[in-house]
Amino acid sequence: MAMLGFEPGFAIAGASEQVEKVMLKIAELNGMGLTVPETTVKVIYKKLCNEFMTPSIDVFKRINNEKTQMKFENYGLNETQTKPITLIMPYLQKIEKLIMKNCGLCDQAAALLIKASLGKQSQIHYIDLTGIEMGKAFIESLTQVLTKRPNCLKEIIMADLKPLVSIGYLLDALMLCKSLQYLDLN
Repeated sequence: MAMLGFEPGFAIAGASEQVEKVMLKIAELNGMGLTVPETTVKVIYKKLCNEFMTPSIDVFKRINNEKTQMKFENYGLNETQTKPITLIMPYLQKIEKLIMKNCGLCDQAAALLIKASLGKQSQIHYIDLTGIEMGKAFIESLTQVLTKRPNCLKEIIMADLKPLVSIGYLLDALMLCKSLQYLDLN
């Protein structure tokens, strides 16, 4: 399943055929330039939470009034909770800032999030991933995204990293980013 720039099977492994059909239809509508209403995205999110057997989080309360910033600060997210969020990211097209500060994201969850938040239709230019677990999966995802979209990010904050691999791999990936204006690895 190709969905707004994601590889086949991206984060949806195990989802029902019904959910997959709904998401493909919405991707088709987006491809025609139509905007998916927030109420529809909310319904999709709740269905995805059911599919992944994870409690839903009120994601939409974490988006500011202008719909330009999504903020999960000091909020513990596991990989299963992250999957439904990553799958609705393409439908939140006005988001420019993603703040996932001190959310306890593991390597796999951070990898899914980076792919979803920087997909080809994304408007996100600012990411705060302070406190994430940085491993091979995250580095590979970041490298893939920045290879395809080298001008997508202007600011990255990744303070208090929990590296599982050499920081050199992160720096190699970030060298692909042509538009980076601010980097904080404190």
